[in-house]
Amino acid sequence: MARRLKVDEKANTGLVFMFQPLADNYTQPIAVFAFRGPVKGVELAKLVTKALILLENFGAVMHGIVSDGAQTNRKMWSEFGVCGKIDNFKNWFTLPVNDERKIFVFSDTPHLIKCVRNRLCSKQKQLRVDPNESFVRWKHFEVLYSMDKSILNTQLRMCPKLTLSHLELSNMSKMKVRLATQLFSNSIVHGLKFHKARHVSGLEDCNATINFCQRFNDLFDALNRKTPNEGLTPSGNDFKVLQSSLEWLNNWENNFRSGKIQASEFLTSNTAEGLRVTIQSSMNICETLTAKHNFQYILTGRINQDSLEKFFGIIRQAAGANDHSSTPTFLQLYKLLSMYSILKPPASGNCTLTETSHPKTLITVSELRSIYQKPTETSLIDLKARLDGLIEETEWEFDDVVEHDYSHAPVVNCIIYYVTGLLQNYIW
Repeated sequence: MARRLKVDEKANTGLVFMFQPLADNYTQPIAVFAFRGPVKGVELAKLVTKALILLENFGAVMHGIVSDGAQTNRKMWSEFGVCGKIDNFKNWFTLPVNDERKIFVFSDTPHLIKCVRNRLCSKQKQLRVDPNESFVRWKHFEVLYSMDKSILNTQLRMCPKLTLSHLELSNMSKMKVRLATQLFSNSIVHGLKFHKARHVSGLEDCNATINFCQRFNDLFDALNRKTPNEGLTPSGNDFKVLQSSLEWLNNWENNFRSGKIQASEFLTSNTAEGLRVTIQSSMNICETLTAKHNFQYILTGRINQDSLEKFFGIIRQAAGANDHSSTPTFLQLYKLLSMYSILKPPASGNCTLTETSHPKTLITVSELRSIYQKPTETSLIDLKARLDGLIEETEWEFDDVVEHDYSHAPVVNCIIYYVTGLLQNYIW
């Protein structure tokens, strides 16, 4: 039976699809939907299928989809027949219009790394990969930080980037990729080795933590290559890292399934399945594109949601100190930002870029704020005139359409924003 809808309820969730080529530098939002609450996994699978078919009809050759670990996205996986379980594994599906080409499924790599870190710093604050080895302990990072910060000269520290923010995680800091990847980095590995060699108390049993950090440092590097000289190839070292990481993950899960380690000492099923699918899909798409489509390498750094995260970050910034913009504001900003890839001239081609004039920015965050915080007719007319003028000009030269740092507004700014509004209401 179809779900009964209340037509007077307003949407509170935005869903955006974005197209990202593996052989080019641009990204393009292609669809937006407004929902009341999260979209159902079944409906999401239908929308994704429709989007893939339309892209194919317009000449794109689709090879994969990327999503995070949200429950609705995993339901979409199951609708496509994708499963990350070790004994029922499948990481691809085919489209109705082309049964010969596989569409590989990926989970967002930065999101997975955050999930691993969050699992390690959860209630138990320890994991165990092998019953014959010591625990991977959160306290080893705390001891390392304590020893490192005691060195007054920051240039002499083994881990100068390690801060208290990496160890005392708030709800906001748990969402920051940088804090997770820096914790599983080579500098942390070297720091633990250095202080362990000096017989620092608390680091006697940190070998498992060292190996764990090294494993995820190498894995993240292999899944985040952004330059051609480091691209993933079937014969490269990164491919071997992916193979060994998949085997290591399977062995870890087998230790849990056989009762050799406890459930709290292993990853969550959602994270483990996401890692398994992403690693296998990365290897499969590399082999497919290099063998059948003349790719010399794969830039795995493009197989994630970074561009989509930046897109939503711009919308948050443009809406001012408000992470929850209204539906009309969201849709209008989507239309503006979707013009980015269309209006920006190519770096090479038939267009000749002038060297004399200064680069021009189509629109800035401050201008967007002035429009949507004070949606006056004058502001809208001024924006339209600005767009028309740039389109009609013969010289096309500007670096970025939107200037931004795609970061959340600081908490202090949010407090000031709301308190000021409250005081204004009392005064007037």
